[in-house]
Amino acid sequence: MSFIRSSFLGLVGAGALCWGLEYYAPELSKEFLAIFLALTASAYFGSGLSDGRWSVLTLETLVSVAVFIMALGGLWGSWIWLVMGYGVHGLWDLGHRPHLIGAKVAHTWFPPACWAFDWVVGLYIFLTF
Repeated sequence: MSFIRSSFLGLVGAGALCWGLEYYAPELSKEFLAIFLALTASAYFGSGLSDGRWSVLTLETLVSVAVFIMALGGLWGSWIWLVMGYGVHGLWDLGHRPHLIGAKVAHTWFPPACWAFDWVVGLYIFLTF
């Protein structure tokens, strides 16, 4: 799947999520987005483990912890931490295509889809909260 089509897939997914969040109280939506960001941050640790190289595991774990901390900051503090967390997550995803940094991902469509999803959700948070 091409970069454009994969990114479009991420845009559609983010649009659907953001549209769905409009039906909930802002505080509940913020909590959901923080928990979702924390969950997605854990994927880096898993990809680092699957790669098998210590240097990659260390790098992926550091980014995972950083994004997780931003998710906690968004949950317990300001929404701006969520914007930064989704932005960092998206940048890190872009770096995985085509295997520029970090662990190798199984499917080449995933990094651009995730990048687009993250940045749309980050923009939604910025404009909503």
